[in-house]
This record gives sequence, C-alpha cells and structure tokens, in this order.
Amino acid sequence: MLLMFNVDDITNEQVPFLIDKLTQKGAKNVHVIPSITKKGRQEHIFLVDLPETEMESVSNEIVKETGTIGIRILKEDHIFFNYEFKKVEIDIESKKYELKIKLIFNQDNEYLALKAEYEDLKRITAQIDSYSFKELKTIVESEVTKKILEQNITVDIL
Repeated sequence: MLLMFNVDDITNEQVPFLIDKLTQKGAKNVHVIPSITKKGRQEHIFLVDLPETEMESVSNEIVKETGTIGIRILKEDHIFFNYEFKKVEIDIESKKYELKIKLIFNQDNEYLALKAEYEDLKRITAQIDSYSFKELKTIVESEVTKKILEQNITVDIL
C-alpha cells in the first residue's frame, strides 16, 4: 500500500531523519518530492510504500514527527519482477574485483535487465583512479549484458 502526505514546515535536514524513522517503523521505501504550493510555499510530498500490516505504526510516526493532519491511502497494483543477485569478477589494471549484479527477469523467467550494485561500485571506485563511478557502472553493466546475451544467461559466477 502507498501512503501520501505533504508537509510545508520541515527543513531539508529533517527529511533524511524522517525517512530513516519511517523505514525503521516498517516502510519498505520512502520517496520525497520537493514541491511549490500556493503562495510560493515550499513543501515536501512523501510517498511511503509499506505493507498494510505496518500502516498504523508508520502513520502514527508520520503524524508524531510532522504534525500533518491528513494522510492519503493510495491502493495500488504493483507489478513485481523476479530478480536474483550474482557475483561477477572484473579485472581493472591487472587487479581483480568482485561485485554483485542484480539480474531482473519477467514472469516467465526470461532475462530483462541488470544493475550493478551501488555499494560495490562505490567501493571499487574508491580504490581506483582510472574510472569514475559513472564510467565503471557503464562498463560493468555493458560487459555483463554482453556476456549474458552472447551466452544465453550464463555469467561467471563466483
């Protein structure tokens, strides 16, 4: 289920704190959209994805932390895709690094897409000077995609 509320009287510094609190209370994801309201007021629109079982706990925390007097409940349909994590090894300047790749599949388990894991890319980029985070992400995802398509979804798994 998805909760939506807006707040026009919190600072930008409070936003990450609130995201953490709502996640601790059971929210799966919290998205915050900056917005402008009537009279040019700045506000934050929060979208909170959570299991229905956590609605009371999370909504109570929202009111406690923000003082909002209303929360919209959006009943949504959600398309879930199958995914799995695989470890791959890359070689940069004769040094080997391991990282995780998320492979995404449709309902028939056919390969659709992949993503290199952020924390692994960040860790590797911090150890090398020759590639930026963006460059490394592009190279890794491109090379793994190429292997998958050439070998019909077989990747060097460690």
